[in-house]
Amino acid sequence: MRPGDYWPIALWDGSFAAGRVVELPARRGTGARTLFLAGLMNWHGSTVPSSEDLAGCTTLEQGQMGVAAFKFHDWSIIGNRPLGLDEISPWLFQRDATGRWVQKGLAEPRERLPSDPLDLPRFSTWGMSVIKLAAEDCFL
Repeated sequence: MRPGDYWPIALWDGSFAAGRVVELPARRGTGARTLFLAGLMNWHGSTVPSSEDLAGCTTLEQGQMGVAAFKFHDWSIIGNRPLGLDEISPWLFQRDATGRWVQKGLAEPRERLPSDPLDLPRFSTWGMSVIKLAAEDCFL
């Protein structure tokens, strides 16, 4: 698995969404080989996505996800499109409820700076079906 890898997400109506590997953990330790930062792409179609289909698409959601979801849903990586082609990078997240801590992607949290945006998305770890449910909520 590497950044830019993408996979189809079959939705209940037979259409497809796409997931993308945004970042892999830089550190060793708990979850370093089983977790990654995933992105739900703003793409929806009647067939599985191709690299060309994802051109210019951004991420609608980003969250930490376990590789176990691939086995659970029988998903497979079907291609790689370098993230830089679409200007995709890990988001800056609010790490805690107080808003005092932020983190970029999977990096270690740091204290919020006055220059950081106030309306950051909350960092979350997704369960097995969160990305699929988010896609169905967005597209169906």
